[in-house]
Amino acid sequence: MDNCKIFSCDDLWKGIEVNSKTDLVIKNYSVIEDAEKTVHAINTSGATLDISTTTFNRNLIGIYLSNSSPNQYDPVFKNFNKNEFTCTSTLNGFTFKRSEVGIYLNNVNANIKTTLSLNILDDYTLFENHDNGVLLEGSTTFLSADYLNFQFCRNAGIMLSGSSIN
Repeated sequence: MDNCKIFSCDDLWKGIEVNSKTDLVIKNYSVIEDAEKTVHAINTSGATLDISTTTFNRNLIGIYLSNSSPNQYDPVFKNFNKNEFTCTSTLNGFTFKRSEVGIYLNNVNANIKTTLSLNILDDYTLFENHDNGVLLEGSTTFLSADYLNFQFCRNAGIMLSGSSIN
């Protein structure tokens, strides 16, 4: 998806399902709004995510990755630069609800490393106006990340529950 705008008029839509051995590329100022789980991969093996300069706005969950088996090959972030997880108003179909989580990992190992440009201050990923910016659950969840910026997260920028982070 290159410079795309995807949204729903009245309610939340299901989002983009990533299956095993697939590549998802979202780039160049794409905007995705009004999804339950914008990008989700559940029990997938060998999937890659290449996401840069993309805005995830007014979604219940931005990116949701979950595995129930430790034998799975977790989805891999091939590229992850300059993204925004925002909530600029109430979610569609709700009176007062806002975005719950920018990135939610459950029993997944993820390496979200930013490829730096000459202006490092522009390379971070923003999490703004969510309940939690990043939520990590499950005893086999491990996140390695850099250049994440959290603003106005109601509960926590990063919430850990039996997980590890670097």
